[in-house]
Amino acid sequence: MNAPRDTPRFRRNVVGFVGELVFFYLGMIFASMTTVLPGFVSHLTLSAILVGLVLTLAEAAWRLAQLFVAYWRSPKRKKKSYLTRVAIVSRPAYLLVSIALWTGIARWPSVTLVVFFIMHFMLYAALSIDSLVWWGVFAKAIPLHRRGRVLGAGTALQGVLSIGAGSVVVLVLGARGPFFPGNYALLFTLSTLCLLVSLSLLVREPSEASIAHRLLWKRFVHSVITGTKGSGIEHKYLGCMSSHI
Repeated sequence: MNAPRDTPRFRRNVVGFVGELVFFYLGMIFASMTTVLPGFVSHLTLSAILVGLVLTLAEAAWRLAQLFVAYWRSPKRKKKSYLTRVAIVSRPAYLLVSIALWTGIARWPSVTLVVFFIMHFMLYAALSIDSLVWWGVFAKAIPLHRRGRVLGAGTALQGVLSIGAGSVVVLVLGARGPFFPGNYALLFTLSTLCLLVSLSLLVREPSEASIAHRLLWKRFVHSVITGTKGSGIEHKYLGCMSSHI
């Protein structure tokens, strides 16, 4: 059930969703897959393959994790608690890399790369779970005719604050910033702080009726791969997958 727009719950949820959008986006800027992370890996290796692994691992983690979670979570009446549990465990992943850098692990580039790629894969697998749950909660908590305004407000704030965040990245990685690996350790720390702040406790998720009969896993996978028609429940699964992958 969607909360009316004039209720305290609705206003609380709007603030929560906008805040989550903004701080999550800032966290991604401080650990950008197109600039910061490839730059970090290139400090540790000359291999273009390993630099490209930053994006490859993130894509693999994102898509594989969603396939399993989209099937598992659908019968649950409330889903935000699962997002919170996964995020509390996984979002400090880059902070662990940061701590390792500050303790001198960069003296062993190979070990540093292994630690980083493990944490990187774990974080993006967890973020893919977050994405499925977050959009599901958003759809339940915000009425259809108000979703565009809420997302628009979040996007506008993202655009304004991203200018400042980008300037911080340039400063930290520039000649006046800390030396390697302290510069990347600082960015990983800032990214983690933003991701943890984005894990807002303001949002209150409405309940929904649970699905009485779960689609068989074999049939679910077959439908995802082939795109064949199925029951109403099956289409709900496929719609969830197509909207988030």
